Amino acid sequence: MTPKTNILKVIRFVLLLTSMIGFSRCERLHLEYSNVNYAELEIKIDWQKCNQFNPPASTILFYKEGEKEPLVEYIMGSQKVIKLGEGNYSVLAFNGRKNEFSHLTLDNINNYSTAKVNVNNTTGLGPTGLSMVANADSLVCASTEKLEITKEMIDKANSNNGKCTESSQPARYELGIQPLPVSITCNIYFEVDRLYLVRPNGVSVILSGIAKSANLHDRQNTLDAGSVLNEFKININESKVNGYIASRCFILGFPGESIYPYDKNSPSIIFKQKPLPSSFEKETQGIGKVANSVRVDVELVLKDAEKTIVKRTYNVSSNITKKINLFGEVIYEINLTENPDNKIIVPNVTPENEQGLSPGVNDWGDENIVDIPLNPQK
Repeated sequence: MTPKTNILKVIRFVLLLTSMIGFSRCERLHLEYSNVNYAELEIKIDWQKCNQFNPPASTILFYKEGEKEPLVEYIMGSQKVIKLGEGNYSVLAFNGRKNEFSHLTLDNINNYSTAKVNVNNTTGLGPTGLSMVANADSLVCASTEKLEITKEMIDKANSNNGKCTESSQPARYELGIQPLPVSITCNIYFEVDRLYLVRPNGVSVILSGIAKSANLHDRQNTLDAGSVLNEFKININESKVNGYIASRCFILGFPGESIYPYDKNSPSIIFKQKPLPSSFEKETQGIGKVANSVRVDVELVLKDAEKTIVKRTYNVSSNITKKINLFGEVIYEINLTENPDNKIIVPNVTPENEQGLSPGVNDWGDENIVDIPLNPQK
């Protein structure tokens, strides 16, 4: 064996021994020996501005400048670590997934500035000739027009890459998401004299002039309007004669307005390198004004044999109050009980006889006993 061969063997042995020692010292570390081309972002969703609405899953869309379609991330729960490459992004986030809504449709979702939500049509037209729409599903959304992933962020992720140290993981940045309501509750109250004469299923309350669609990036409603049929509850007071009807629907709001008029352009997605506070330091509360022409049509069917119908129409544009509490719950209230002129006075009719024991049941008449055989012949 030549001296040269011995030298080669010694070199190979030293290299093998060195690699084994290095592996044993770092065997519990995750090592990457090639540069990464992304930055890691830890997403944190804060639901406190949605009346603590906390859906099991959410969708986040990253619209990279120059790309035709967004990057889609689904999140189960409220936290997830994702990877983004260098570039400028716009971001939209909403609860659930695009096709999981029953009464809402998300359109133009591939473009940040034109993505919108539409309330699905139902059958027929409302009293004002507007198409009837469904009660909206629960929808909350967050957005920001600018999220920049820089080369410096990626270089920082690579700064310790390939070294056997505890800090060899890529640097993480935080993306705080605080969704705000898009669909909200609208309550309507009105008084009825002789409410006991109204059939339990004989109430129809239709709210006309509501928004049919809204932009997602700023939660601004479009001018397209429709009508919606409300749920209702009959409440008879202690007199067991009079009372009031409370109705409720779920809507996007009213055409041309923003649910949050004071900060509709403020981002609800915030990017920071330092940890975010438990909730964003941005409070939105107060009362908004609705300038649109909004109408409520009420139809009551009475308990008499003729099923008399009582109709009443209200222009409620000046009766709408919008309340936004500290937890982000948005409620429209149309309280018609404050003005005596808004009271519905039902005519005093005679109720038709109903099934069961009642004072209007006729006598049984003479008894007539009939034998019924147990096994009748065919």
